Amino acid sequence: MRSVVLSLLALTLAACDTAGPVVDRDDVNLYELNHDAGALVGNWELVRTTNSGQMGPPQTVAVGKGERTSYAFAADGTVDIVRPGRATESTTWVVEPPSHLRIGSLGMSFGIDGDRLYLDRRPMDGSLLEFARR
Repeated sequence: MRSVVLSLLALTLAACDTAGPVVDRDDVNLYELNHDAGALVGNWELVRTTNSGQMGPPQTVAVGKGERTSYAFAADGTVDIVRPGRATESTTWVVEPPSHLRIGSLGMSFGIDGDRLYLDRRPMDGSLLEFARR
């Protein structure tokens, strides 16, 4: 009986391991959200950043209207990035299944929940970026 329970536990843990790491900051689990490239097409404006524990205590910061970065994803695989005080940057984007987005040479996890786009740049700076559809 004990060996059966241990075998079931090992199978369960192995199945969980293949699903990928769970990103769950500020009640956002990117792996449960939409990862459809078609849903990404459009204009998105940064509204909030949430730092992870790696960068100090978790902290959510709203972004002021005049300080907002915006992304304009086109269906042809190009994106225009507008940052306040800088020239507009144009580059390419591609969705790499299951939940990875590459913008130019930068890769990150992403998820779409209705009119919200979440980008997790944990390997870069530890922040979860929240964008609103414009």
